[in-house]
Amino acid sequence: MANWEEYQKKIDNSLPDWCCAIDYKHFSIDTSNEQYAWEFLRRNKDFQLDYFKAILDQENNKDFKFPLHKWGLKELSTRACPSNTTSPGFYINRFPIVKFKKKKSKKLLKYIEDHPHDDEVINYKIQHYQKEIKEPKKLTLIMKFSVAWDIDSQLETAKKLLNKHKEFIEYTRINKIALEKLDENPNKGSFKYYLRAFDALYYKKATLKETAIIIKGIDLNKSVQSLASAKKTVKTQADNGYNLVNFGYKNILNIGTRSDN
Repeated sequence: MANWEEYQKKIDNSLPDWCCAIDYKHFSIDTSNEQYAWEFLRRNKDFQLDYFKAILDQENNKDFKFPLHKWGLKELSTRACPSNTTSPGFYINRFPIVKFKKKKSKKLLKYIEDHPHDDEVINYKIQHYQKEIKEPKKLTLIMKFSVAWDIDSQLETAKKLLNKHKEFIEYTRINKIALEKLDENPNKGSFKYYLRAFDALYYKKATLKETAIIIKGIDLNKSVQSLASAKKTVKTQADNGYNLVNFGYKNILNIGTRSDN
């Protein structure tokens, strides 16, 4: 593994040139959710640092536990290098997403909101929750189902989950179970614009004016008003990209959005 500067240069060289629209042409509505999630994740500076540390520790025979759950990846491998343009493989939740709803309790929302149902994490979260909450609370359990996946298997998994954690459900005094339809990424067609705007403003640190002029093709000799509108649009796109880079990409795969998972 090269030094940090060379590692960063390799990542930078793997990214599209934000000044060139054709570099983003291969992104489309047909691009898989997993590929889009990877494009956002590999731009995350903390992820880049975690991967760099893990590889260095491996080379030096040191024990570094790469936080797979934190980033939602299946395993640590060379395919997970941020300079790789192909998704290395995510832990993709194929089961109903569970969260709890309680208007006046922030601690409840910290417990398990939008979290995948692998037993290891569920059990850990339950133990953490019981230590943190001194008194049981009445709350609503919300289960979100995807119409794009097999409903019967999701219902079966939901029943197993409820039965397995019966004591926990009684402890928290759940008084309502609600079913909701899972959001199926209605903004997917905009992801390539989010990527480009993010690359310009947040990754390459271009100015908002420069970004708007290049991305929107503004002619300053014709309309100052057009520039103001373009700046607003590009800033919104960049902010959306920023949110997706910073764990929002997990929503694309329905694997939870908390950074400490």
